[in-house]
Amino acid sequence: VYLTASPDVRAGRIACRENGTLEEKIAETEDRDLKDSARYKKIYAIDTNKYFFADLIINTDDNNENEVVDLILKAVESLQSL
Repeated sequence: VYLTASPDVRAGRIACRENGTLEEKIAETEDRDLKDSARYKKIYAIDTNKYFFADLIINTDDNNENEVVDLILKAVESLQSL
């Protein structure tokens, strides 16, 4: 399972959790993404912008934690009924 969210949503969640302005958290998140991407490419040869390895990709922009869990459980249940 790979969870995604738009940069603005991610930064907003971080700002609520860690305090700070949305603008600060957007800049910090962009910087972290660049560093993480370079590190994963160098160490693991993984392009973090490609999700081919994931069996399920969920955009969490419009979902809270419980809704995301429900989506995952529904996906698992649908696989079990095959």
